[in-house]
Amino acid sequence: ALLEKDSLKLDQILHKDLSYGHSNGLVENKYELFQNLKSKKIHYNTIAYENLKIQNIKQIQIVRYTMIVNVDFESKNYDLKLHCLQTWIKNGKQIKLIARQATKIVN
Repeated sequence: ALLEKDSLKLDQILHKDLSYGHSNGLVENKYELFQNLKSKKIHYNTIAYENLKIQNIKQIQIVRYTMIVNVDFESKNYDLKLHCLQTWIKNGKQIKLIARQATKIVN
């Protein structure tokens, strides 16, 4: 959905109180994430995932993974390898992302 800027799909999976943290310190709420994708402040070119681990605790899913991404941020291109932590909340049949934080992996 991030690659395709699929706002309908993103709206379905993102919680209204989203906190979306990037490895550069930027933290977006749901509205800001949509605006930054639309304006191309942030443009994802490629995304790959490795080492996915999911922990279920009642109505919460904690997801950790390595993300390999090529992204344009403020018109500059970056190749990044990130460690990401996501928190998903299940409400009835819906599961929504409420928090995400990324940190750079330094080799």
